[in-house]
Amino acid sequence: ADLGSVTERLADGMRPGEMAAALMKGDVLSGGEDEQLAQFSLEPSYGPCETETLKPRMEKMIRALGRKEADAIVEEVGSIEVRCDFCMKTLEFTKSDVEVLFHDDNL
Repeated sequence: ADLGSVTERLADGMRPGEMAAALMKGDVLSGGEDEQLAQFSLEPSYGPCETETLKPRMEKMIRALGRKEADAIVEEVGSIEVRCDFCMKTLEFTKSDVEVLFHDDNL
């Protein structure tokens, strides 16, 4: 069932816990005519986690650390391990992997 918007439900006296319970049952909330219905799911919307899509996301996370921090981790630990909290896959990035990620920074 479409619950409508959160604002409407709050105005109608629906408590946040009741909204959460409705979402867990599979009901949906909509934010208005322009927005798609938002349905709660325990599964990631981008999954399943395939290595082809997982590795680029992990590389992006390492780049977000910055070159200095990534190099410091590799120096201290020997590599960077990143684990996906959804699928629990762990990928290891070696010193040469990290160098490739930051190659454009040296140009």
